[in-house]
Amino acid sequence: MPLTTLKAYPSKILLLGEYTVTRGAPALAIPFFGKSGHWKKEDKPCSRLPELIRFFKENGFEDILNVKAFEKDVLEGWVFYSDIPSGYGLGSSGALIAAVYEKYALSVDYNPENLRLLFSSMENYYHGKSSGIDPLVSFLREAVYMENIDKISKVNLPPFMDVQIFLLDSFQSRNTEFWVEHFRKKIADSTEFSNAVDLLARINQIAIESLLEGDNLLFWENIKKISQLQFNYFTEFIPEGHHDLWKDSLQNNDMVFKLCGAGGGGYTLGFTKNMSVNYHKILAYNPVWVE
Repeated sequence: MPLTTLKAYPSKILLLGEYTVTRGAPALAIPFFGKSGHWKKEDKPCSRLPELIRFFKENGFEDILNVKAFEKDVLEGWVFYSDIPSGYGLGSSGALIAAVYEKYALSVDYNPENLRLLFSSMENYYHGKSSGIDPLVSFLREAVYMENIDKISKVNLPPFMDVQIFLLDSFQSRNTEFWVEHFRKKIADSTEFSNAVDLLARINQIAIESLLEGDNLLFWENIKKISQLQFNYFTEFIPEGHHDLWKDSLQNNDMVFKLCGAGGGGYTLGFTKNMSVNYHKILAYNPVWVE
């Protein structure tokens, strides 16, 4: 199966629902084409892809994927070139899994719920236990609404009107598994924290619904609430270099921040209604614009 086209597989941003999604609450993820990957031919084979191929062979994926064709292409020098940073929560391995599936699936399934289950099993090679959401968003190249982990649908996002979204780089990678385990321990040890997470889940749901309905005022009000709750209860999850800017934003009404996925490093997600006023504040943080 020759690889002849340069097709981008975008990274993903969990726009709303980090951590609360693990407790069955809704979440919304979007593709981000500012960071992506694509197939590329090099002079020598990739040293890492053969391990993924071995995983597919040993775990029964030859009924789903043309693993022999994948192996042949890799030996001929085809690699997955990506500028998605690892350990940043943007789904670097998810983009690769999406690319492998689209090129080598024996029969392509476009049902989001079926795909999530399949992608989960494929991406387990990288994460031990994957949700499958990252490759799903990269493969579909559309926003995905998770009413719960078993009820997933593609959605069209209306224009943000007066809200722009951007990413702040903490310049440090993070270990998602560490922060997820830390979250679980806090839930188990603190009733106050558990109650705050339940409240966060309800506010997240309102924010998602208002966004999908195009109610920018209600969306902004709830993003502010999410930002305040996360600053109060997820302080250690916020990259250290972003604390002051986050705290300052809570005193105003034209810029807010929230975790981008697990937190602890990687990116912080920002929202602003007035970029011309706030640009000088965030310039030093190397913003990456979400189109």
